[in-house]
Amino acid sequence: TWCQPCRLEIPYIQSRYERYNTELVVMAVNYDEPENIVQTFAEEFNLTFNVLLDPGGRIQSLYQIRGYPTTYFIDSDGIIRVIHIGFMTESQLDDYLKQVGVGE
Repeated sequence: TWCQPCRLEIPYIQSRYERYNTELVVMAVNYDEPENIVQTFAEEFNLTFNVLLDPGGRIQSLYQIRGYPTTYFIDSDGIIRVIHIGFMTESQLDDYLKQVGVGE
């Protein structure tokens, strides 16, 4: 909720989710913030995909998150194909989605 690059790219992700929702699953993970703050963030951006809470940072630890935002692109076989750390442009997002077979 506090990460400025996250706030900049989240509308791109929401837009692609709306466009490709039959072939794209989005799970946003919030690190260790109270549920009410995360809910306010989701409402502010009209998010319609899952926003998960990570109290204590278990998911952050499992996925070895080193910076925010970090985005994982996982194909339909469950294989991580792309890891993007930092702000992601719309064109990068579209390229990564193609790499995992979304929007083709």
